[in-house]
Amino acid sequence: MKIAIVGAGIAGLSCAYEFEKHGIMPTIFEKRRRIGEDIDFTTSTLKLFDRTYEDPLIYTKKEYGLDLEPLNVLSKIIMQGPTKKAIIKNTSGYIFRRGDIKNSLENQLASYIKTPITFYKHIYIDDIKSQYDFIIDATGLFDEAKKLDLLTPHLEAFARISTISGEFDINTIKMWVNTEYAKKCFAYRLAHSPNKACLALTANNISQKELDCYWEKFIAKENTQSTIIKTTDVRHEIGAVFPHNFGNIFFIGKAGGFIDSLLGFGMLNAIETGILAALYIIYKKSYEELVRPIFDQNQSKYEIRKILNTFENKDFDNLIKFLGSPGIKQMIYNNPFAKVHQAGKLAKLYNIFKGLHCL
Repeated sequence: MKIAIVGAGIAGLSCAYEFEKHGIMPTIFEKRRRIGEDIDFTTSTLKLFDRTYEDPLIYTKKEYGLDLEPLNVLSKIIMQGPTKKAIIKNTSGYIFRRGDIKNSLENQLASYIKTPITFYKHIYIDDIKSQYDFIIDATGLFDEAKKLDLLTPHLEAFARISTISGEFDINTIKMWVNTEYAKKCFAYRLAHSPNKACLALTANNISQKELDCYWEKFIAKENTQSTIIKTTDVRHEIGAVFPHNFGNIFFIGKAGGFIDSLLGFGMLNAIETGILAALYIIYKKSYEELVRPIFDQNQSKYEIRKILNTFENKDFDNLIKFLGSPGIKQMIYNNPFAKVHQAGKLAKLYNIFKGLHCL
């Protein structure tokens, strides 16, 4: 059985890991010169957004044998709106380092596999379809899904991701929402260490040239008081892919649309869909059935995204005031069964009533 994995990111490495567990050595292609994003940044998981009701690190170790080590525990969220502020303590989540550094999530996953990776190899899936029994699209791009007309767009945005120096709480994420500089998206700061952090701004429906203006507004308005070491601009495209298997091609991770359009969480989905694609090929199970719970939950979050797309600054302030109120804190953040996707069902009804459901 000949298998090609195109892309050595989180999803591709997880897929290779599962194949190796069953004695199958895939061919792995990666267009970059090394494992890990070209961008050095931090990202997080958050209990409210996780698919399972278990601790995600316990879940991935129990279900898949992956013992992943976070950079830090995420225990505090500061949400800053145009005029309102909420502080949520004792949250449950993890912070991970991304990029090509030693302890990044990508390099942790790479340590589990023995299959050699062919770097600096840009592969067009059409060119290799006939050479392999199965092809795993782990590119993180929608190129192939678009060609096959499988993509429904959900969100397009540009992001500026910066490394900054200063003094930071390593267990806290700070988030800003303000339509003046983020439109319907957000900015966040998440520490690498006590003296370095990732500062990122995402704004939807803008051009890369416009990003400079939105970034300057953000820095000026929020007065972050930090020294910017370096910045990188990234185009984000989020959408739903269906079906996730077309002929001998399987779509996993971001290439399969497994990033939610609400806040962009998708790290654990990438791991799981990579593993599930391998399990389908090994055991001939239905890939669509295996990934359906992940797909459905992302669709629920998209219903919430549609509502946020109608918000003005007063609405974001009202949302932050609501999320920071004592009763909501108790009901949501201290409830192990509370999940964001559950609110998607109510959001869908609201969207149907408002005529937003078909968007």
